[in-house]
Amino acid sequence: MLFQGLPFGIIALAMLAGLACAFYVPYKRSRSSMTMLWMVGWVIVVLRSILAHLQTGQVHMHAPFFHLLSGICIATASIIFLWSFSSPTQCRPLRMPWVVVLMLVVVTYCAFATLWLQHSTLHVISLLALIALAVYTSLRWLITAGDMPKPILLPVVFISAALAVLDVTRGDYFGPIYLLQGACNLSTAIFLVRRYRALPAAILTAASFLLWSGIPYVFFFSPEPGLQTYIIRGYLDSVSLIALIAAVGMLMLLLEEEVQINVRGRERERRVRQELEAYAQLDLHMMPGSDPRLAAERVCHLAAEHSIFQQAMIFLRDVKQSFYVAASDGMDADLLRALDALGQRMTDARLRDFQRDLSRQRVSPHSARVNLRALFLPGDPLEQLNFVSAVSINLRSQTGVVMGSLLLGARKPHNADEDLRPDDLLPLETLVAKLAIAIENAMLTQRLLRSEKLAGLGQLAGGVAHELNNPLTVVMGYSELMSDATDMAEMREQAGIIHKESLRMKEIVESLVRFWRPTPNNSQQINLTQMLRDIYRLRSPDLERQGIHLEMAVPPVLPEISGNPDQLKQVFLQLLNNAVEAISSVDNAERAATAQAGGLPTPAHKIRVDASFDEAKLHILFSDTGPGFRDPHRVFDPFFTTKQPGEGTGLGLSICYGIVREHQGEINAFNLHPFGAAVVVDLPLRAGLLQTELFTEPEDHDATDRAPQDHDESLTS
Repeated sequence: MLFQGLPFGIIALAMLAGLACAFYVPYKRSRSSMTMLWMVGWVIVVLRSILAHLQTGQVHMHAPFFHLLSGICIATASIIFLWSFSSPTQCRPLRMPWVVVLMLVVVTYCAFATLWLQHSTLHVISLLALIALAVYTSLRWLITAGDMPKPILLPVVFISAALAVLDVTRGDYFGPIYLLQGACNLSTAIFLVRRYRALPAAILTAASFLLWSGIPYVFFFSPEPGLQTYIIRGYLDSVSLIALIAAVGMLMLLLEEEVQINVRGRERERRVRQELEAYAQLDLHMMPGSDPRLAAERVCHLAAEHSIFQQAMIFLRDVKQSFYVAASDGMDADLLRALDALGQRMTDARLRDFQRDLSRQRVSPHSARVNLRALFLPGDPLEQLNFVSAVSINLRSQTGVVMGSLLLGARKPHNADEDLRPDDLLPLETLVAKLAIAIENAMLTQRLLRSEKLAGLGQLAGGVAHELNNPLTVVMGYSELMSDATDMAEMREQAGIIHKESLRMKEIVESLVRFWRPTPNNSQQINLTQMLRDIYRLRSPDLERQGIHLEMAVPPVLPEISGNPDQLKQVFLQLLNNAVEAISSVDNAERAATAQAGGLPTPAHKIRVDASFDEAKLHILFSDTGPGFRDPHRVFDPFFTTKQPGEGTGLGLSICYGIVREHQGEINAFNLHPFGAAVVVDLPLRAGLLQTELFTEPEDHDATDRAPQDHDESLTS
């Protein structure tokens, strides 16, 4: 017969040993765990074949030592092949994978079956207990591993276990080892077909494992001694041939996978290059004061068109330090509303916690997979819309501050099954960095131009004020002389009007001088917490009578700053008065119609003051629900006003700007979406004082993260 004779078995064994060594080449290239397990499995198979040939040669057939090593090799090799296709789930009490636990149980069974020479009832009970433990371990591995086809493998486990029990009860203690090998090889054949489908190499390998798995069952159902002897004589040669074919098939599969990986790699490189070229042609230069949402729209459109994602959305941080949906592509209105609500709930504290969680889900140093469920509310619309995970790329300033985020949703169908790699996100990270630089440069340029413009206006205003002072003094003096020199009532009245208007002009001139050169005398340490609370108690009752609700979110303790308290109080009161005037000028019917058109509730009349601080600055935000600024970039210009002639000079915010700049701070104005306006005052902190406040009373810093109503209740009480 073909399978009889030792020379063929030795040749097959030598070829099998060479193929086992050949697995090292693809493993060295890919370093994949599957290739490593295949290499280890075939080395063990070769070792088992060597032991089998030694048993049939000069070494005694029933030597316990050779039986033990042979059984361990048979069991571990088959388990390793199955392990290569399944995820290693943990056995938490033992802190090791279930497959390792199964190997330990099987090794223990081999020791009991071969080294326990006195066969007794206790011996049989011990073997049956180990079989039961092996079945339990196999079931736990099967149930906890999500990639195993349970309806197919469960019958294999129970049938093999039943046959193993019968083998032990009739005295064949080594039969369960071969049954385990058959069950694992059959499961490996199923995995090969599932993973590689109709590839010729996969069909060849699966057929080899299927034949390999059938040999133990042939032994079990062939009780005739003559037939068993006939099978045993050809067993070694047949197993070597089947194993040889299976090893060749596996090597072919690895070569096929390597070819496919190379093809996919070239396709990915071409796609990444084309994506980078498309993004490089995008001009994101923004004029100072331009709306960043326009640039964000272009970025989202390009990302959805050229990247592997079909959904793209950009969050930008607003002046309230929350996030709003600035642009999107590929998302419907319901999803955008739910995401916008999520962004509004994102506080600095939640963002810091979320960023710490992201460090364990990084795809690359600048992007991560995010599980949005951590930010959901009970019954969140995003849960109902099944938008629970995404890829996030942060927009960061040069100082590392998070300005926003690009959120990427579903992938395109032809890329849905690919593993997400860092080079897939490299073009998008470049695009996001380009957008962040454009936004930051536009803001810095706007700030520089405004500083230069206001500095020039200040010098002009100072010169004009100086030149007007002397003529005004003359006019005021002559108006008083005219009033004293006449007895006519009409003349006295006219002289009084001249004097009154001259005084008004003098006040404007003095305001111009303060704008040009505000000098904060009486510098002292300022407790801004107490100052803001005093303003709240002073103005809140009057505003409530006007139907305007004043809210303040102020931490119990803010770091003290050095400056002129009267001037800073003048700034805060001026900002509060501007907000009151803006709300009072709102047409309620028009505002209700605008809100209804946008699908939003009509906002209440409300002014909110938020105070917070970081390592360098104090931030005080005044926001209102008024109509917003007509031109936020000109509100600090002298004499710029939206009031009717005679209702105001337009110098209030200009003076505020001068005072804040004299305190080495910054003041900026913004419009809020969809209603309202906001003015932010940033005042610098002294390094030494900041360390004292931050490190001696850290709980005060946490107070800035409380809900707004907590601060309001503490103030109103």
